Parts: sequence; C-alpha cells; structure tokens
Amino acid sequence: MEFSITKEHVWVAAVPDRPGGLAEKLRELRDTGLNLELIVGQRDLPGRALLTISPLRSTKDIKTVEDLGFSRENSMRTIRVVGPNLPGLGAAITACLANADINIRGFTAAVLSDNHVTNIAFDHNEDADQAAGWRHAGRDTQADTTCAS
Repeated sequence: MEFSITKEHVWVAAVPDRPGGLAEKLRELRDTGLNLELIVGQRDLPGRALLTISPLRSTKDIKTVEDLGFSRENSMRTIRVVGPNLPGLGAAITACLANADINIRGFTAAVLSDNHVTNIAFDHNEDADQAAGWRHAGRDTQADTTCAS
C-alpha cells in the first residue's frame, strides 16, 4: 500500500472577517492562475480571518502570492499524506506520530472516492522531517497503528 508523503510550506494572508472577504481573496488567487491543493480559511481574531494556501512550486508563484499579501508561515511546517482511504487511517497516522513522540499542531483530512489527503502541521522542522519518514505498514482493508519508518 503506497502513500505519497511530501513536506510543504504554507503561505498565510489576513482576510477581513466579513461577508465577501474570503471570496475577494480567492478571486484574486483564481485570477493569477495558480493551482493550489490546499486552501483553509478560518477566523483568527474578531474582524480578521486567516487564509492558508499550499503548495507553491516556483519563485514566480511565491512572488505572485506575496504581491497579494501572503507570507510564508515560518513557525509551522506541514506534511501532506496522499493515498488510498482506509477505515481508521487518521487514528493510525496520529498514533504513529504519538508513538514517535511527535506533537501535532494541526490536522486536516479529506476523502474523495477511494483516496484520502491528510495535511498535518508541526511546530518544528525536525518533527516534520521525522513525520515525513512515516510509512503505513497496515493491512489492505483497514488501517492499524503499525508503523514503519
């Protein structure tokens, strides 16, 4: 069972917390032609939301989003895990990281058809590096907490 695990930087911009604030920023991103794989918007403080995006693959992409008010989030590193969906996979991944004494800062997971994508954030690059070495050693039909590195 193969999983693709990549380390990613995330980019963040403040967005007004009001009707249309998120739509305006997403429209600006759309108009640049970027192909983003992760977009997360959430309220940060009263009147302000944060929009997190990833990945950016070129210096041109980085310059484009910087011109739109995004900056690289240096206090957080993420990994993306993509592969077949199995019952209990989120529990298996988080148990493996806990067994390795790796603290998770943020966790999002989604399933489309038979595939999943999970994004996991860490406070330290070392934790992201170690987590990126994770490999699932479970069965074909259900995830378990057997880990391989």
